[in-house]
Amino acid sequence: MDDKDLTEQLRAGFGSAARVVTRRPGIIYQVELPTFLADGDAATVFVRPEPDGHVIVTDLGQTCMRLSYSRTITATVTEQIQNIAGQHGFKFEDGQIFARSSPKDLFALAVALTQTEAEVEAAIRARAPRELGAERFKTVVRQVLREAFGNHAYFDYRSPKDREGLYTLDAFVKQDDAQVGIALVPSEADAERAVATKLMLAPLLSDEAPQMRWLALPRNLEQLPKKTQARVENAFEVPLKTIQRPGPALSNLLRHQYLAH
Repeated sequence: MDDKDLTEQLRAGFGSAARVVTRRPGIIYQVELPTFLADGDAATVFVRPEPDGHVIVTDLGQTCMRLSYSRTITATVTEQIQNIAGQHGFKFEDGQIFARSSPKDLFALAVALTQTEAEVEAAIRARAPRELGAERFKTVVRQVLREAFGNHAYFDYRSPKDREGLYTLDAFVKQDDAQVGIALVPSEADAERAVATKLMLAPLLSDEAPQMRWLALPRNLEQLPKKTQARVENAFEVPLKTIQRPGPALSNLLRHQYLAH
């Protein structure tokens, strides 16, 4: 596999925005993707072809390097990275997040790695009280969605076409001609995850839900980095930039704007 083959495979998913730079011919390639991390830096992954035809997709230690600017990489931090990487099908060894796969899964693996990097950085930097607040936000908004959409709302939805179940919608509303994919966005990590999930699921759901709308419900969009805000607003409809007290008013708004009558 050379940089031409890599570029063609990535452009099949990302379009012409994907860029491949040869670091060492036949050994390591740097792939610049049209997605971004929570701090606004462009997402970059590295691809290493193997003699048997498989590829290794890795961050080449850059996630640890960025984290080390603000904190020591302790055994506890290492365990956190291992847990998050494992949830996305990656390993964390010798300071690198990586996975081995066949070339046909290169696009999905590249997206999954950027999602993993963003989640690792946001989770480790976040304070515990903020994380608890984020979980409480999700719980309360889910109840609002139940009130607004009733049995038409399906939570933690996974497309049957996503065979490995790597991408989960917080909620999927299906009623007659109304289909809405909903992302709950209380934090930077959730915002980046939501954008990556839509990027992967939108093509898979195009037959099932050709008129699908995509909705993001943020706790406070303006508290997120500017570039993260822009990515969320480019990918989703955002009827409210701040949701501080989810309740009947939000339920009525969603029911009126997004449910078929």
